[in-house]
Amino acid sequence: MGQHILIFAPFAALNYHTHLEVSWAHALRVRGHRVTFLTCDGLFDACDMFTRLQNSGLIGDSLDPRHAGACRVCEMLVLKLYKRLHNPTRWLGDYLPAGEREEVEEWCGTIQDADLPNARWRDQPVGLWFRSSLISQYRSAVLQRRDVRRMMVARRLLSATALASEAVDRALADLQPDSVLLLNGRFFAHHAMIERCKQRGIRFLTHERGLRRDTIRFSENEQTHQLRSNRETWAEWADVPLSRAELEATHQALLDRQHKRRQSWLTFSPAPQEVSAVRAHCRLDERPVVAVFTSSPDEIAAFPERRRGAFPGPGELLAALRHHATAHPELMWVIRIHPNINTDRGTNHEVLADAHALRGAGLENLRVVMPREDVSSYTLADIASVGVVSGSTIGLEMACAGQPVARTGGATYAHTSCSEFVDRPEVFWPTIAALLERGRSIETARVAYRWAHRYFLRICMDYPLVTEEPQHMGQLRFGNTDELLPGRHATLDRICSFIVDEAPLLPPPDAEMRARPEAVETTFLREMRGLV
Repeated sequence: MGQHILIFAPFAALNYHTHLEVSWAHALRVRGHRVTFLTCDGLFDACDMFTRLQNSGLIGDSLDPRHAGACRVCEMLVLKLYKRLHNPTRWLGDYLPAGEREEVEEWCGTIQDADLPNARWRDQPVGLWFRSSLISQYRSAVLQRRDVRRMMVARRLLSATALASEAVDRALADLQPDSVLLLNGRFFAHHAMIERCKQRGIRFLTHERGLRRDTIRFSENEQTHQLRSNRETWAEWADVPLSRAELEATHQALLDRQHKRRQSWLTFSPAPQEVSAVRAHCRLDERPVVAVFTSSPDEIAAFPERRRGAFPGPGELLAALRHHATAHPELMWVIRIHPNINTDRGTNHEVLADAHALRGAGLENLRVVMPREDVSSYTLADIASVGVVSGSTIGLEMACAGQPVARTGGATYAHTSCSEFVDRPEVFWPTIAALLERGRSIETARVAYRWAHRYFLRICMDYPLVTEEPQHMGQLRFGNTDELLPGRHATLDRICSFIVDEAPLLPPPDAEMRARPEAVETTFLREMRGLV
């Protein structure tokens, strides 16, 4: 008797992710396990698919009003996709009893605008669960209650979350899966499924595309963007030196990121530029440079751990930087506003307005690089004497060069010692001053390389059985299920063992690994990074 795996795919029109899920489903079935897909059949009046598909031209506008046939179009896309992939599905709407929608809508109408984020439906905190979806719709963590259209969408998302909560709970009771597999857990329906799994004691696994093209990553019993699994991985590997081959592979991955080679679908910074050109563009003189790289707040607003630090919001950080730039004219302060603040996919107008205000403040030693300016963050990082990040990955990349980095929020490398955490506003300047004094360090680079290797090349696993095509489409790279049998693909075997046997995706280091000499790292970092 095999296990029963439920793959929750309410947004199955996300073509690339569905191809991934179907490949795992077929592999699990040939290993003797039962797999059930649960998909949305037009259950919600508002959902994340409008944001996710508008750039593909499949469904249209991301905001209300949406056309009457939108859900039907999405449903037909999903049916055709699953038919082509020989994968049956069940419908989420089958678990919603008659009259439930009307009851939820009546309840939603009684909630005051200011109370939407804290709303509870049948004692479930659904107001917390729809937060990330609302932020994705508007690229803002601010609930603008004066905007009638936005509030209408917010109410529809809240109603959808309550419906999802009820439907997934009934589905879990009926299907009784051993584990649930779903996309990242960030969006309202997925978040509802995760919370219902927790309440029922059901193991859940989240997946997301990796940071390099055609790679994937998983988390167990947490949303992909949470940090617990990173801490656990580091606890096992922090003291394990890298081999020469691992160092070279990590170095190549860092270069690929800089030059936008083999990257996942979303990259932001231009490739490295001439240092003299960037210095001229930013009007920099010979004073030491503090380079500040802000984060995109709508990406992390739903995860409190990622926002914990001296400046939880971008407005607070920008205000502090204005104060310190005024107080320390001996330094040049360059603030790189995250490019994702203003893209073709949407604009965070609150952050953009704060950035324009700071840019117009007239401080002679402060420069603000706006999201669409053609300035490479990597070249700016090279120029800097100290880097300041909220939680951006560029902080890790700077640390790999041995550069001192201050971090004011959560990050995927927060558990390591490659950056200095600024947990309170009053310690910001003392931290900057200490880092300026310390300068570049080979030990900083050693720690950073070890984590970069785990993060870029091990947690994000190469997966050649599905390739990512333009417009977020996927393509299977196997012809029949015989190619998925045990022993054919090592990564697929690891994934299946992880799903059904709870085997670790990253086996712990052995004694030989732990006995490696640090001298190999030291020699490499001296040769490649010029560190002493």
